[in-house]
Amino acid sequence: MDDFLSNFVLKEDEKELSYSKKDILKFLKQIGVDSRFVSFFDDDGDIRLYIENLRFSKFSKKRRETFNKRYPNIEVVRSTLFQKISSRASKTLAESLSPKERIIIPRMDNDYNKLLYIVIEPYSRKYGISFIEYSEDIDLDDIDSIISPLNLNQEVNHILNDIFDGKGIDWDKKANDAYSQYGISTDKKDIKIVFPFINVPQ
Repeated sequence: MDDFLSNFVLKEDEKELSYSKKDILKFLKQIGVDSRFVSFFDDDGDIRLYIENLRFSKFSKKRRETFNKRYPNIEVVRSTLFQKISSRASKTLAESLSPKERIIIPRMDNDYNKLLYIVIEPYSRKYGISFIEYSEDIDLDDIDSIISPLNLNQEVNHILNDIFDGKGIDWDKKANDAYSQYGISTDKKDIKIVFPFINVPQ
C-alpha cells in the first residue's frame, strides 16, 4: 500500500496542480479518503481540511503524508476537540436534515459562524445539500431550512433569564430569534430551523 501511494503521488505530480474544490476532493477519493467525513474550508484562498471522524474518513497518517506531497500548502487539521464538536452536532443534523435541501447559513463574518459552516460542510456530500450564505435578496420560496448558530449555553441562559425575570419559559424564543436573524416574517415561519450546536457547550 505504501509503495502504491508513493507511486500514485509521483504520477499525479506530473499533472498540472489544481486547487479547485472538485479536484482536491477527487484526489482524496483517489487515495482512499472518504470526504463525507472531512470538511473542506476555503477562507479567501487559505484552504484547510478538517477531519470530522478519523475512523470513518480513513484519513490515516500515511494518507495525510500522501496528500501533503501533492498539496503541501493545504493544512490537514486533526483536532480531538473538533471531532467531539462534530460528533455532538451530527446527532442533531442526522435527525434534522433531508437530502437535496437548500439551506440558509449565517454570514461567515466571524470565527464562530465559520466553525459552524466547517462542521456542516460535509453534509453537502453526505446528503447533497446546498448551503447558501445569507443575504437580504435571498428568495425564501426556494429555501427549505435555515441554520441557527444557537448553542447549549445560550439556550440555557435564555431559559434561566426568562425564569428569573418572572416571564415564564418562552419555548418559542429560540425559533423566533432564528427567524429574526434572517429577517423572516411571520408568514414564512413554516421554514424548518436546524440547530447543529444545540447540544454543544460554548
